[in-house]
Formats: sequence, C-alpha cells, structure tokens
Amino acid sequence: MKKRIPLFAVGFLILLIPTFIMLSFYFSNRDIPVEIRTAKKMVLISEDQKSVHAQKDGSNSELLAMFCDMTFDAKLVGKKPKEIANTVAYNVTFYTDTVNGEYRFYFGENPAYCYFVKSNNAYYRIVTEKAAAFLNSDFSESVYKYSAAPDISVNGQVLRNGELEWEYRRLDGSYKRASCSGKNDTATVPSLGIVKEEIQINCTPVPDSVILSAYSETGEKEFEGTAQEFADFTVKEITSFTVVLTVNWDKDEQGKAPFGGKAVYLLYASKHPPARFSLSKTEVEAGEAILLTGKYVTDPDKITVKVSSLQELKLQFRQSDGQVKALLTLGFPDSYFTDTEYELTVTCPDMKEPTVFKITVKGQSYDRFIDYVKQDVLDATYTEKTRAEFADLAQRIIAQPSTYCPENATLVFGEGVLRWDTNRHYSYGTSVMIASDKSEYRALDKMYGSYSASRPVTVAEGKVVYTGETALTGKLVVIDHGNGLRSWYCNLSEITVAVGDVLGQGIVIGNCRGGGFNGQAGINMHVALTLHDRALNLDIAIRDGIEY
Repeated sequence: MKKRIPLFAVGFLILLIPTFIMLSFYFSNRDIPVEIRTAKKMVLISEDQKSVHAQKDGSNSELLAMFCDMTFDAKLVGKKPKEIANTVAYNVTFYTDTVNGEYRFYFGENPAYCYFVKSNNAYYRIVTEKAAAFLNSDFSESVYKYSAAPDISVNGQVLRNGELEWEYRRLDGSYKRASCSGKNDTATVPSLGIVKEEIQINCTPVPDSVILSAYSETGEKEFEGTAQEFADFTVKEITSFTVVLTVNWDKDEQGKAPFGGKAVYLLYASKHPPARFSLSKTEVEAGEAILLTGKYVTDPDKITVKVSSLQELKLQFRQSDGQVKALLTLGFPDSYFTDTEYELTVTCPDMKEPTVFKITVKGQSYDRFIDYVKQDVLDATYTEKTRAEFADLAQRIIAQPSTYCPENATLVFGEGVLRWDTNRHYSYGTSVMIASDKSEYRALDKMYGSYSASRPVTVAEGKVVYTGETALTGKLVVIDHGNGLRSWYCNLSEITVAVGDVLGQGIVIGNCRGGGFNGQAGINMHVALTLHDRALNLDIAIRDGIEY
C-alpha cells in the first residue's frame, strides 16, 4: 500500500528551500560591505596618478566586476604584510546610492602576494587566480617594472624628441603595448655640438643595438653605424648633420624577455676634419719668427708645441678667419756657424696623431757677429751680480701673461705687418739678449742708427708692461704688442711713460741722449725684440718685417 505525502508537507518544503538559500547567502556574505555588494561605479587611481572610471552598466564594467570579485573570498592577514614593499598601490573608491567605500589595493608581478586594505586597516590577501586575472588585464600596466619608457641620454642630455614603440610582458607571457608609446615632436632637439670622440649613449634597460644615421643639410645619408664609428668618421670640410638615433630592444620568441621595442630620436651634430697645421717656413735663420697656423681647431688652449732638445713652447694662439695662429721662434742655437736641425711636434685633441715638422736653423756667417761692447765695459758691467739681477727681472717680465690685444693695429693676430722703421735717426740692436737657456748676454747682430736722434718712439702699438732701471740696461721700457711679442728699449736717459699706458705706433716713450754706460758716445739706445721667452733676430725683423 502506497503511502501518501501530505500536501501540507510539500508546501512546507517549498517554502523552506528558498529560505535556506537566502540564509546561506546571508551568512556567506555577511562580511562583504554594502559598498561592494551594491557598488554601481568605481574610480581607480594608480600610483602615477592615472585614473580609470568604471560603471556597472557602462564603460569598464568588467573592471568594476573584477575588483568587486577580488574582495570575495579574500583571506584576512591582519597586520601589514612585508611583501607590500614590492608592490604598486591603487586607490579604489566604490560608489553606491547611499554610501561610498575607499580601499587600497597592492599588486606585484607575483599574483600570490597581492592585497587590499579597507579603511579600518585590515589587510586581506587576494585569491591568486583573481589577482592573476587583473595582472593580465589592460588596467595593470603600472604594476610592471618594464612598462615605463626606457631612459635614454646622449652625452648627458636626456632624449625626449622622437618616436617610441614599447611593449612589456604580462603575467601570461603576452606582450602589451605600453602607454608611453607614441611620437613626441614638441620637445627641443638636442645638439651635440662638434663630435670628436665617441658619443656616450646611456640606455636603461640595455638595448640590443644602437645605430646612428647622419644626414647632411641636403638630406643625403652620409653615415650609418655605431657611435664609435661615427667618432672615427671623417669629413673634408666642416659639416652639420641631423643624426637619427635608432635603439632596438629585441623580444625573444619564447616570450621570456620582459620588454621589447624600438626608439627613434633626432639629434643635431657637426663634424670637423682632423686639425691641420702648417708652418710659414721650415728653413729659418737664427732668431727668426715663424708663423704656426692651425685649421679646424676647436680649443687653441689645448694645443701643445714641443721642440726637440728644448722645453715645451708656451705659445699664444689667436683665432682669425676660422684659423688659429701663433708666432714662435727657436731662438739662437748654441752653434751659430753650422746648420742646426730641430723637430717641432704639435698635438691637440682634434687630431689622432701629432703633426711633426723638421726645421733647419741655418748657420750664420762670422761677419754677422760684432763684439760691440768694449772689453773694459764688459768686465765692469757684465758681472755675476748684474747678470743675475737682469736675468731675474727678465724672467719676471717674460712670465707675465700677454694682456694686450689691439683690435685694429699692426700686431693684431691675422692682420697687418710689424715694420721696423729704419728711417728714424736712432740706433737699434740686440746688445741685451733675453733667453731662458743662456747665461750670457752678448752683442749679436749689427747696430743701426746714427747719433743725431734723441726721442725714442714705439715700433708698434702696444701696452707698457715695465719701466725701470738695471745695471745692464740702464733705464728700460718694455712694451707688450700681443701674441707674445714684446719690444725692449734699453739705455734710455729718461722715461716719459708708465706701466699700463696703451700707446700707438711712433709714440715717444722718453729720451735717449747720454743714457746708459755708453752715454759718453752720445745717443746710444738699444732695442731688443722677444717672442715669448726667446730673443728674435732684430736684423731679420728690420729686413723682412713680421707678418701674421
């Protein structure tokens, strides 16, 4: 006999089942705040202050659902986990019709250590699978270290103007185009100036290749290669380039590289040919001035000039018409009567190898050397004391840097001619020699002039750098003509100028009547000419002039 279930029992079960389901849902979700259960929209703000808005039935609804889901089944961990130090924080605000809730989510590239914290400072660990879903989404870019644009600098200048295509690898191994990708043509194009050495390119992360392409002003590609090859690349004339810098980061086929991309930047640069030097003469007379000319030199102060058996020459270079020029002399060799060979070596950063010149100083015939000073006068005046006194004075004067540089005078570098006026009626000579490598001062070269003049004048425009008196020179005036060239006026009986005076050519500087040790002979002024720390041959200066 079949038993029948009373109808009231069936009805009771029908009512009991929904009630049980509702109670189960209540107890399982009683810890979920109302702003999560009933959230209608959300605002997500990353550490780099980028914000994303999400609405339940609108834009980015999947993001809202994702963050709400991450709060379900999260495990309460209590105090702040130490792994948070290696995470990126997101501020999230959930909005409902009646209440708002603020949360802070922490995500790292390892989904096992992602957390959120509520306003009551209770920390929860997000379920790994749910954190992984976010890390593989389009909203997790700032979590990844290599999603940021690479840092590229050239010679210390950070590059901004260019085009970047950049991808980073997400948790699932796929590559995502980073938001830093794109073209920036508003930033200033940096200039590298004159490229002489290898361009220093610093990239983080380290790229797989860096290629430079140089285009001339006409748009023709003149070069393509590495930074070192561009430094070694030579041109025939000064050339300005637009340089395209292409940097590549390769992605491997297995998807293990955490990033990949390509950057293209613009730079301005110029190349100069290697520096070239020339001498006005390679066969000279003793004490003759030589003109050293350099082309394509960027910094004259870095030029060094050395002569075999002599110290480094301290030359004073001046720029003129795209060139640098300096006067030099090898002075008077120890052997006056035979040819002397010298090797002059010029170095500067603008050329890889030094330039070497062979210079011959021709021997002088005996009749060019006249012992003008009488022996008794020589014995009385050229004593150890007087020589030491004058040597000290001479070196102090020579050591003074040349402070005078006339703008429109005969001695301006690159302009004009210094001519010694032999028509004036006073004597010239080099009875006092100024040379750092000699201890004797003798009467070299012929004396010029008559004994009818009494007013010594300047041989060229310049600035007075010394006035005084010594036993060897009598009253002395020294004038700086610039470029290391100075004139010395000895045996004056009177000085009418002062240190610091700037004088034109032909200006009276004193009186020479009866001055010096040979005053009994009448007018007896001596004139010497020095270039840097060496005496010039006054006879040649009068005969040929000094052009530069």
